[in-house]
Amino acid sequence: MQRLPSSPHLTRQSSHGASTRTHESDAETHWLIEELRRLADASEDVGDRFTDEARRIHYQEAKPRSIRGQGTLEDTRDLLEEGILVLPVPAKRH
Repeated sequence: MQRLPSSPHLTRQSSHGASTRTHESDAETHWLIEELRRLADASEDVGDRFTDEARRIHYQEAKPRSIRGQGTLEDTRDLLEEGILVLPVPAKRH
């Protein structure tokens, strides 16, 4: 199993000068990730064919639609370099 990058930890300066994570930032980050997962759940799961299918859609060889699936970090970089917009979303922890 490959670990994907997680959302950034948002910090702010406390009155004592130390950086602390805020509950508000945690809640916003959690909400954003959950919203991305909700949108992903509404898309077509193409599994490990994600990279190939994203290219087919981008180059108009397949019908445009929202898809989700798995790809490596290298696959993601290659797609982005080709101008194909993808958004890695961390897998839900069970």
